[in-house]
Amino acid sequence: MRKEIEDLRTNARILQLSKCTVCTFILDLPAVHFTCMHSFHQCCLGDNKKDCTECAPEYRFVLEMKKSLEQNPKDQEWFFQQVKNSKGGFSVIAEYF
Repeated sequence: MRKEIEDLRTNARILQLSKCTVCTFILDLPAVHFTCMHSFHQCCLGDNKKDCTECAPEYRFVLEMKKSLEQNPKDQEWFFQQVKNSKGGFSVIAEYF
């Protein structure tokens, strides 16, 4: 993830999406492009011009999960114990999300 963030900071991205993610019509100006590679007509985004409407629900879920873990240390300890006791840990993490 850190490599991805550094890549976003230092390298240009080529946006080749030609259709709006919401209405699927050909993009024309004004258009909004997100780093997740989704693109929209500005009017298709409505009032939400800061978050990709396709990625926002998943992103909000991850933020809420992180906040929950930070607020409840017992859950955090249980989670890490489950990861530690599992074979590889990935299945516990995947199941948690």
